[in-house]
Amino acid sequence: MRERVFGQGRDNMIRRTARILEIIQQIAGAPGRWSRQKLAEYHEVSERMIQKDLELIRHRLGLELRHENGTYFFQRLPRVPTTVYPLSEALALLMAARAAQAIPGVNSAELAAAIARLESIFPPSLGHLVQEAIDELPRRAVKGHRQTMLTLLH
Repeated sequence: MRERVFGQGRDNMIRRTARILEIIQQIAGAPGRWSRQKLAEYHEVSERMIQKDLELIRHRLGLELRHENGTYFFQRLPRVPTTVYPLSEALALLMAARAAQAIPGVNSAELAAAIARLESIFPPSLGHLVQEAIDELPRRAVKGHRQTMLTLLH
């Protein structure tokens, strides 16, 4: 009998959730490019696991995922409603997004677009102050920079 490692099931669930979100991004970003085989190779899992992920995306999440000529695309993706943020929350989101650029595995193109959108909601009179604060954030996550990053984020 194999010994069960504490937290192993949770780790697998987190990995699967991250994989499903990335699959949604991959298909949305390049409709008609990703086949089940390419997704399986990219994510280093079986095609059967990818099929289960695709079924979850289609049936449990309710996204209009279509399959044509061996590849996948979304008929339509839901739009996220526009939200109004108080200045402090907008600044916190912007700083968190910029800090996320230092984390491997985050889609840099989509993160850059989100950052640009967040930066655009600040009044022009605060633009230079926001930019100065952001420019002070370290570009890579290094253990020694943790306190500096937290202080700057605060």
